[in-house]
Amino acid sequence: MKKILKVNKFFNFGAYSNNLKEKTKHAKTATKNFYQDKILTNLRYEILFVCLVGVIVSLLCGNIARNIVQSIGIGKIETTDYGQNSDNITDALSSAIWSAHYSTIMGYENIETSTITQDIYNSISRFASYTEVFLLDINGHVVHYMSDSHSQNIVDTINVPQLILNSSQLSHALEKTVPVVINDTIYYVYIKAMTTSIQTIDYTSTPEVIDLIVTILVFIAIIIVATAKKLRYIEYLSFCLHQISTGDLNYKIDIQGADQLAQVAKDIDYMQRELKNQQELREQVENTKNELIANVAHDLRTPLTAVIGYIGLIRDNQCKTEDDFDKYVNIAYNKSTRLKILIDDLFEYTKLHNNEVDFKRSRLSIQTLLSQVVDELIPIATTNNIEIDLTFMCPDKVIYGDMSKLARVFENLIDNAIKYSYNENIVNVVVQQRNDFIYVSVRNKTVSVDDIDVDKLFTRFYRTDTSRNSDTGGSGLGLAIAKHIVVMHGGKIWAQLDDDIITVTVKL
Repeated sequence: MKKILKVNKFFNFGAYSNNLKEKTKHAKTATKNFYQDKILTNLRYEILFVCLVGVIVSLLCGNIARNIVQSIGIGKIETTDYGQNSDNITDALSSAIWSAHYSTIMGYENIETSTITQDIYNSISRFASYTEVFLLDINGHVVHYMSDSHSQNIVDTINVPQLILNSSQLSHALEKTVPVVINDTIYYVYIKAMTTSIQTIDYTSTPEVIDLIVTILVFIAIIIVATAKKLRYIEYLSFCLHQISTGDLNYKIDIQGADQLAQVAKDIDYMQRELKNQQELREQVENTKNELIANVAHDLRTPLTAVIGYIGLIRDNQCKTEDDFDKYVNIAYNKSTRLKILIDDLFEYTKLHNNEVDFKRSRLSIQTLLSQVVDELIPIATTNNIEIDLTFMCPDKVIYGDMSKLARVFENLIDNAIKYSYNENIVNVVVQQRNDFIYVSVRNKTVSVDDIDVDKLFTRFYRTDTSRNSDTGGSGLGLAIAKHIVVMHGGKIWAQLDDDIITVTVKL
């Protein structure tokens, strides 16, 4: 049975030990998580933590330094005091005498004089290195005697009056005679004692000054060491800002830690990227502006030059026949018409870009709208041996928009498809509905696959003919205008090129 109890106690202790280890492990994990999640992520808490550790460590170091200084005796003051024990002997003697008087007052009878002597001896011997106690009767005869040497008294009679007169108390020796009443009889207690010294050790302010100096120096050292990394990082961030201010927007910023300084570094990095994006955007806008000016100048100059040239021929009577005159007039008229179309498109694009166009929205049928646009373009398609196939794959859908503006979008898309398709080919116009949106796709087999950049197709003044020959392309604003109109109707427009088949889709 005892063995079973021992085994149970062993297993209970093992379970308690395992439980204690588990709790210790959880406490360490919680402390580590608190340090990482709370202290290291907050600069204010980091400073408080460093200051707290600095105070504790500096106080400990200062205390150790003071103990070392005191142990080697710097500022040490030793003093020997006999007076304290002399006072203690006097107090002990008074207490013993008072006890004897109290016994007499209370009427206790047959008090042994030897007991009184023993009590007095015991009371004062604690504070003396050597003690003699004499109990004398009124005539000076020695009644009892006790001393540290336990020797017999060799004196029978002592002159009491002389003892009273010769009582003295020196720093290390004491002689005193005190009357005492025992059993209604007057006795005198005469004591001789050599007092023991009390050694006291004190120190000057030197250890405390050294303690203070060490504490301050250690605290400063801890603060310097603990904040050195943060200060270097602040200087690094300052250097990064200087680099950025000089225009170096590609400078890589190293983000360290997870506190407020790390957040400042992230903000600086974000600011750098934003400045770089704005710089690139400004450069892009500047390039676009320069390209726009060049394209406008070219597209305006080409027909204008032709108009001026042919009018000049007519003015200088260079027309040899009536047919030449008619030819020059027609060319000048056609160029002037193209110039007007270009100016109108540019003006329309500018108004759309600046949101200065008023849309006259109304409810309209998408089937009716597309049918009208296709009917108007059939003559142009027939001239180019192109067939237009309009297919509705969903019931008629009524949308809310500007009929003239949307008609221009689809007219431009179908006209481009006719213009850039092979002869005797088909332009497919397909209308579908997915969810609550209408998708209108214009698909054709194009003749200039290698010249098409789908990503730039809706950019202003983009034309597949890079030479910008006015005989092979429009103003370069048609698709850009179409995109603005679609976007302002809350829709999207995009193009997709599959081999030599290009599809432009409008989502409304």
